[in-house]
Amino acid sequence: MSPFIELEKRLWEAADELRANSHLNSSQYSTPILGLIFLKFAEFKFTTATETLQKKKSRLNGAVGQASRRTTGKIDYQAQGVLYIPEKARFSYLLTIAEDKDIGKAINSAMKLIEEENEAVRGVLPKTYTAFENSTLVEVLKIFNSADALNKIRLLDDAAESLIVNEATKKQFMGLANLVQRLFKAILPDALANDYKPRRDVILTIAEKIKSTAPDVDISAAVTKIEKLLDAS
Repeated sequence: MSPFIELEKRLWEAADELRANSHLNSSQYSTPILGLIFLKFAEFKFTTATETLQKKKSRLNGAVGQASRRTTGKIDYQAQGVLYIPEKARFSYLLTIAEDKDIGKAINSAMKLIEEENEAVRGVLPKTYTAFENSTLVEVLKIFNSADALNKIRLLDDAAESLIVNEATKKQFMGLANLVQRLFKAILPDALANDYKPRRDVILTIAEKIKSTAPDVDISAAVTKIEKLLDAS
């Protein structure tokens, strides 16, 4: 299953849970749902940045021949374009809270902690989770935690990055992706195509990610020259 389709499936499951077990309408629970998605994604980005910063520190330590005493902090993450997520504001921490505790209060606190540490989101995160039943929040957290889509998307990003190390590798992969698509279409409508669809989907998704990293072509200079020619004619 495509990671994006899996993520969509989990969103519908969360919406169904709230629709069935809360007194709120969709306009009232949509923002809190987005807040939980934000928490999950923010920790995902934070964890990825942690790994990157640790590798960078290890390389630096190896270069100077001794361990650096400097600890990685909030500024390092924000320099990477990533929000700093305190431990008690992390999605994984919320999952460890006993189900008989006030989960809504804990999530509100998590949002406040993130705002305190990151000026970019100050005053904008939802803090209305005490309006939900504890049992409902527990189930919604479990639904999002069971979604492996973010990890799959991360693996696709890593694959795309490894394939654009140089132009030759990039062109070779894009050529193979085009060949895979042509062969897949050639097999259709034979049912045998279904056996190859998951692999074909992964290859095409990586190809799209590679395309998205290509810089936009600046044609302003060409347009200016054309306009001058037209004015002169």
